[in-house]
Amino acid sequence: MTPEPTFCLADDSVIDAACLMRDEHIGVVPIVKSEERRRLVGIVTDRDLCRRAEQAARGVEEGRVNDEGPAGCSGWPFVVRGACA
Repeated sequence: MTPEPTFCLADDSVIDAACLMRDEHIGVVPIVKSEERRRLVGIVTDRDLCRRAEQAARGVEEGRVNDEGPAGCSGWPFVVRGACA
């Protein structure tokens, strides 16, 4: 396991997540509840960000990784895979 993995907090902006992916050359970022506990609450992928940007009428700059997405998909796009098929 990676001793100090890269992660985002649930309240981080979508832009922060995208920049982290770009800077670290990764396509998946774990989302944790707090920096202190680092309890995993989900993931966000580069595909999630693309879909979010495409579907968000208000623009990607204003989104948060824990914003609610399509109906019935609470926490989208950082839901754990399988929870929002």
